[in-house]
Amino acid sequence: VSDRIRYSTITDLSEDMALAQGDIRELTKNLLEGQASKASTSTMLRCAPGMLQLSKAHPAACVEHWPPCSRAGPRPTNQNAEELLLVDEVDVFFGTDFYGQTYNQVVMLQSPEVSEILKFLWQHRDLRNTPRILLKKVTTECEAYSLFASKFASWDFLVQNEVTNMVMDLKDYDAIPVSYNRTLNKIGYKVMDGYDYNIVYGYRTAFAYLEIGSRLRNEEEI
Repeated sequence: VSDRIRYSTITDLSEDMALAQGDIRELTKNLLEGQASKASTSTMLRCAPGMLQLSKAHPAACVEHWPPCSRAGPRPTNQNAEELLLVDEVDVFFGTDFYGQTYNQVVMLQSPEVSEILKFLWQHRDLRNTPRILLKKVTTECEAYSLFASKFASWDFLVQNEVTNMVMDLKDYDAIPVSYNRTLNKIGYKVMDGYDYNIVYGYRTAFAYLEIGSRLRNEEEI
Protein backbone atom coordinates (compact mmCIF):
# COMPACT_ATOMS: atom_id res chain seq x y z
CA VAL A 1 0.00 0.00 0.00
CA SER A 2 3.05 2.29 0.10
CA ASP A 3 2.22 3.66 -3.35
CA ARG A 4 -1.15 4.86 -2.01
CA ILE A 5 0.25 6.76 0.98
CA ARG A 6 0.47 10.51 0.51
CA TYR A 7 1.78 13.17 2.86
CA SER A 8 0.28 16.65 2.78
CA THR A 9 -1.12 19.47 4.84
CA ILE A 10 -4.87 19.59 5.45
CA THR A 11 -5.01 22.57 3.08
CA ASP A 12 -3.40 20.58 0.29
CA LEU A 13 -5.80 17.72 0.95
CA SER A 14 -8.77 20.09 0.72
CA GLU A 15 -7.33 21.55 -2.47
CA ASP A 16 -6.87 18.14 -4.00
CA MET A 17 -10.43 17.08 -3.23
CA ALA A 18 -11.85 20.33 -4.60
CA LEU A 19 -9.89 19.99 -7.84
CA ALA A 20 -10.85 16.37 -8.43
CA GLN A 21 -13.29 17.41 -11.15
CA GLY A 22 -11.11 20.16 -12.62
CA ASP A 23 -9.13 23.28 -11.79
CA ILE A 24 -11.82 25.45 -10.20
CA ARG A 25 -9.64 28.57 -10.42
CA GLU A 26 -8.94 28.15 -14.11
CA LEU A 27 -12.58 27.34 -14.84
CA THR A 28 -13.74 30.40 -12.89
CA LYS A 29 -11.24 32.63 -14.69
CA ASN A 30 -12.40 31.30 -18.05
CA LEU A 31 -16.01 31.91 -17.06
CA LEU A 32 -15.35 35.52 -16.07
CA GLU A 33 -13.36 36.18 -19.22
CA GLY A 34 -16.03 34.62 -21.43
CA GLN A 35 -13.87 31.73 -22.57
CA ALA A 36 -15.16 28.26 -23.21
CA SER A 37 -14.69 25.78 -20.39
CA LYS A 38 -11.45 23.89 -20.63
CA ALA A 39 -10.82 20.53 -19.05
CA SER A 40 -7.99 20.55 -16.57
CA THR A 41 -6.16 17.85 -14.70
CA SER A 42 -5.71 18.43 -11.00
CA THR A 43 -2.42 17.75 -9.32
CA MET A 44 -1.61 17.34 -5.70
CA LEU A 45 1.15 19.07 -3.82
CA ARG A 46 2.93 16.50 -1.72
CA CYS A 47 5.41 17.23 1.03
CA ALA A 48 8.31 14.96 1.85
CA PRO A 49 7.62 12.18 4.38
CA GLY A 50 7.64 13.30 7.97
CA MET A 51 6.47 16.82 7.17
CA LEU A 52 2.73 16.34 7.58
CA GLN A 53 1.28 19.14 9.70
CA LEU A 54 -2.21 20.54 10.05
CA SER A 55 -1.48 24.05 8.91
CA LYS A 56 -2.71 26.51 6.31
CA ALA A 57 0.85 26.94 5.08
CA HIS A 58 3.72 24.56 4.51
CA PRO A 59 5.47 23.45 7.72
CA ALA A 60 8.52 25.41 8.77
CA ALA A 61 10.87 22.56 7.82
CA CYS A 62 9.36 22.55 4.37
CA VAL A 63 9.95 26.26 3.92
CA GLU A 64 13.51 26.11 5.23
CA HIS A 65 14.47 23.40 2.76
CA TRP A 66 12.53 24.71 -0.20
CA PRO A 67 11.68 23.11 -2.51
CA PRO A 68 11.03 19.78 -0.79
CA CYS A 69 7.53 19.60 -2.26
CA SER A 70 6.81 18.16 -5.63
CA ARG A 71 3.86 17.73 -7.90
CA ALA A 72 2.71 14.22 -7.21
CA GLY A 73 0.55 13.95 -10.30
CA PRO A 74 -3.17 13.30 -10.55
CA ARG A 75 -4.68 11.74 -7.47
CA PRO A 76 -6.18 8.27 -8.02
CA THR A 77 -9.91 8.62 -8.55
CA ASN A 78 -11.06 5.10 -7.70
CA GLN A 79 -14.47 5.85 -6.26
CA ASN A 80 -14.66 2.40 -4.64
CA ALA A 81 -11.40 2.74 -2.74
CA GLU A 82 -11.70 3.59 0.93
CA GLU A 83 -9.48 6.29 2.38
CA LEU A 84 -8.07 6.77 5.86
CA LEU A 85 -6.91 10.14 7.20
CA LEU A 86 -4.19 10.11 9.86
CA VAL A 87 -3.75 13.44 11.65
CA ASP A 88 -0.48 14.54 13.22
CA GLU A 89 -0.10 17.44 15.67
CA VAL A 90 -3.79 17.75 16.53
CA ASP A 91 -3.08 20.84 18.65
CA VAL A 92 -2.56 22.80 15.44
CA PHE A 93 -5.96 21.63 14.22
CA PHE A 94 -7.62 23.22 17.25
CA GLY A 95 -5.46 26.36 17.11
CA THR A 96 -6.93 29.81 16.47
CA ASP A 97 -5.33 29.93 13.01
CA PHE A 98 -7.24 26.88 11.85
CA TYR A 99 -10.19 25.79 13.98
CA GLY A 100 -13.39 27.49 12.85
CA GLN A 101 -11.70 29.15 9.88
CA THR A 102 -12.64 28.65 6.23
CA TYR A 103 -10.41 27.71 3.34
CA ASN A 104 -11.22 30.15 0.56
CA GLN A 105 -10.18 29.27 -2.96
CA VAL A 106 -9.73 32.41 -5.03
CA VAL A 107 -8.62 33.31 -8.52
CA MET A 108 -6.67 36.45 -9.32
CA LEU A 109 -7.70 38.56 -12.27
CA GLN A 110 -4.89 40.80 -13.41
CA SER A 111 -5.86 43.86 -15.41
CA PRO A 112 -4.11 47.23 -15.87
CA GLU A 113 -7.40 48.98 -15.11
CA VAL A 114 -7.35 47.61 -11.56
CA SER A 115 -4.02 49.30 -10.86
CA GLU A 116 -5.35 52.57 -12.23
CA ILE A 117 -8.48 52.34 -10.08
CA LEU A 118 -6.33 51.81 -6.97
CA LYS A 119 -4.14 54.77 -7.90
CA PHE A 120 -7.24 56.92 -8.47
CA LEU A 121 -8.56 56.05 -5.02
CA TRP A 122 -5.17 56.74 -3.48
CA GLN A 123 -5.03 60.16 -5.12
CA HIS A 124 -8.41 60.95 -3.53
CA ARG A 125 -7.67 59.38 -0.15
CA ASP A 126 -8.71 62.62 1.53
CA LEU A 127 -12.25 61.31 0.97
CA ARG A 128 -11.60 57.94 2.59
CA ASN A 129 -13.73 58.77 5.63
CA THR A 130 -16.71 59.41 3.37
CA PRO A 131 -16.82 56.12 1.44
CA ARG A 132 -20.14 56.80 -0.29
CA ILE A 133 -18.81 60.01 -1.80
CA LEU A 134 -15.55 58.34 -2.81
CA LEU A 135 -17.39 55.37 -4.33
CA LYS A 136 -19.56 57.69 -6.41
CA LYS A 137 -16.50 59.64 -7.51
CA VAL A 138 -14.57 56.58 -8.70
CA THR A 139 -17.57 55.10 -10.53
CA THR A 140 -18.41 58.34 -12.33
CA GLU A 141 -15.04 60.03 -12.87
CA CYS A 142 -12.46 57.27 -13.17
CA GLU A 143 -11.86 56.26 -16.80
CA ALA A 144 -10.19 53.02 -15.75
CA TYR A 145 -13.34 52.01 -13.88
CA SER A 146 -15.45 52.52 -17.01
CA LEU A 147 -13.05 50.43 -19.08
CA PHE A 148 -12.94 47.68 -16.47
CA ALA A 149 -16.72 47.64 -16.07
CA SER A 150 -17.21 47.37 -19.82
CA LYS A 151 -14.64 44.57 -20.03
CA PHE A 152 -16.67 42.55 -17.51
CA ALA A 153 -20.09 43.90 -18.40
CA SER A 154 -21.74 40.56 -17.62
CA TRP A 155 -20.29 40.63 -14.12
CA ASP A 156 -21.06 44.20 -13.14
CA PHE A 157 -22.12 43.14 -9.64
CA LEU A 158 -18.67 41.65 -9.05
CA VAL A 159 -16.96 44.79 -10.31
CA GLN A 160 -19.13 46.94 -8.05
CA ASN A 161 -18.43 44.69 -5.08
CA GLU A 162 -14.66 44.72 -5.57
CA VAL A 163 -14.45 48.48 -6.02
CA THR A 164 -16.58 48.89 -2.91
CA ASN A 165 -14.11 46.66 -1.07
CA MET A 166 -11.28 48.89 -2.30
CA VAL A 167 -13.03 51.97 -0.95
CA MET A 168 -13.70 50.34 2.42
CA ASP A 169 -10.15 49.01 2.71
CA LEU A 170 -8.76 52.46 1.97
CA LYS A 171 -10.69 53.84 4.92
CA ASP A 172 -8.62 51.90 7.44
CA TYR A 173 -5.65 50.70 5.39
CA ASP A 174 -3.25 51.99 8.05
CA ALA A 175 -5.04 50.35 10.99
CA ILE A 176 -2.48 47.52 10.95
CA PRO A 177 1.14 48.70 11.33
CA VAL A 178 3.54 47.58 8.60
CA SER A 179 7.29 47.25 8.29
CA TYR A 180 8.98 48.03 4.99
CA ASN A 181 12.11 46.02 4.19
CA ARG A 182 14.22 47.94 1.69
CA THR A 183 16.34 44.90 0.87
CA LEU A 184 13.34 42.74 0.03
CA ASN A 185 11.35 45.73 -1.20
CA LYS A 186 8.35 44.22 0.53
CA ILE A 187 5.90 45.13 3.26
CA GLY A 188 5.65 42.89 6.29
CA TYR A 189 3.17 42.51 9.13
CA LYS A 190 4.19 41.68 12.67
CA VAL A 191 3.70 38.06 13.64
CA MET A 192 4.84 37.01 17.09
CA ASP A 193 8.40 38.37 17.48
CA GLY A 194 9.07 38.97 13.79
CA TYR A 195 7.54 40.14 10.53
CA ASP A 196 5.90 38.07 7.83
CA TYR A 197 6.45 39.52 4.35
CA ASN A 198 4.03 37.15 2.63
CA ILE A 199 0.85 38.21 4.44
CA VAL A 200 -1.68 40.22 2.44
CA TYR A 201 -4.68 41.99 3.96
CA GLY A 202 -6.80 42.54 0.89
CA TYR A 203 -6.55 45.96 -0.73
CA ARG A 204 -5.17 47.40 2.51
CA THR A 205 -1.79 45.99 1.55
CA ALA A 206 -2.01 47.54 -1.92
CA PHE A 207 -2.67 50.97 -0.41
CA ALA A 208 0.17 50.43 2.06
CA TYR A 209 2.49 49.87 -0.90
CA LEU A 210 1.20 53.04 -2.54
CA GLU A 211 1.95 54.94 0.66
CA ILE A 212 5.47 53.52 0.79
CA GLY A 213 5.95 54.45 -2.86
CA SER A 214 4.85 58.03 -2.20
CA ARG A 215 7.17 58.26 0.79
CA LEU A 216 10.18 56.99 -1.18
CA ARG A 217 9.53 59.41 -4.03
CA ASN A 218 9.40 62.28 -1.54
CA GLU A 219 12.72 61.13 -0.05
CA GLU A 220 14.32 61.12 -3.50
CA GLU A 221 13.06 64.62 -4.20
CA ILE A 222 14.55 65.86 -0.93
